[in-house]
Order: sequence, then structure tokens, then C-alpha cells
Amino acid sequence: MASSARARAALRLVLAVLLLAGCRPATEMSDGKAALELGRRYSQGSGVRRDPSRAAALYEQACNKGEPEGCTHLGAMYLIGEGVGREPSRAIQLLEKACGGHHDAGCTELALLYRRGKAVASNPVRAAELLDAACAIGRGPSPCTFLAEMYEQGEGVAADPQRAGLLYGRACLLGDEMQCGKATRVFPTAAPSAPALGSKR
Repeated sequence: MASSARARAALRLVLAVLLLAGCRPATEMSDGKAALELGRRYSQGSGVRRDPSRAAALYEQACNKGEPEGCTHLGAMYLIGEGVGREPSRAIQLLEKACGGHHDAGCTELALLYRRGKAVASNPVRAAELLDAACAIGRGPSPCTFLAEMYEQGEGVAADPQRAGLLYGRACLLGDEMQCGKATRVFPTAAPSAPALGSKR
């Protein structure tokens, strides 16, 4: 298994080098991870000249090959019109696809659009559902923090100080130290060790 993983990583590296050199091997379209990595490079100008249009094309390849992070990045680009024409409806579709692929950043970005009513009609209930899914994935603190705020304020969900405290505690455990104090302030018996996973709506 380890040798197989190393072989796949080596192949992605070779593909990346060839693509950066301007070559287009026949297997280019078969590796979504390679396209995703190249997309990041062109988006950030890392080792290559920054090229948002090229980044968008590569993110689209990655998205179409089952890499939900590529869908998230491409959705964000359509949202602001970077490297592609500004198309909010297309952005929403891509973020929905990313979230369906369990990419927490895609769920969070989409949730914030619904929460703020940007590019889509305001829908705090849907926002809370998306943040709940993103928080459960457990890769970062932001969705847990946003969802905690909604439970604290009764926004899109019934106000629930206990749930809010547990979610702030979850965000604390995931690395956002600013939320550690909020956990006990909102609900004094909330302990940062509580997972606060799953929906209570």
C-alpha cells in the first residue's frame, strides 16, 4: 500500500512538472489531484507566473475528476469573477457540489452566502444546516464558531446556550483559542472536550 501511494504521488509530481513546462500528456485529465495542485500554483503564483484563468481551468479539471476542493476554489472564482466571468449562480452550483463531496470550506462558504443573503436569497435555516455539516467534518474551527453564534442568537435555529457552548468548545479544540473563553461564558458547564457533533435541530 505504501509503495502504491508513493507511486501515485510520484506520478502527480511528473504530471505537474510536465504541465508547468507546457507539455500536455495524455494522462493529464485523469489525475484530479495533479490538476488541483497546479491550480493552486497558478492561483497563488507559486513557482509560476500567477494566471487566474489557467488556475480556473485546472480547478475545473480537478472538480470534474472528483476533487471537491477544486469545486470550492472554482466556485469562489465565479463568485467574484476572477479568471472567469462573474456568475453567482454557477458559483452556488459549484459550492453545492463541493459540500456534497464533504469539503468543509465549500460548505462553510455556501453557508455564509445563505446567512448573509449574498448571491442567493437569505436562508438562515439552510445556513445552519450547512455549517452543521462542515463542523462535523472537523477540519477547521470556523464553521463550528459560526454555528455557535447562530445557536447563541437563535438565528435559523432555536436559541440554545448549551449547544452554543459546546460548539465554541469544539472550535477551541480545533485550534481557535479565541473561542475557548466563549464556551464557558455562554454555557458555564460547557467543556472544550465535548465534541459537539451532529444536528440538534
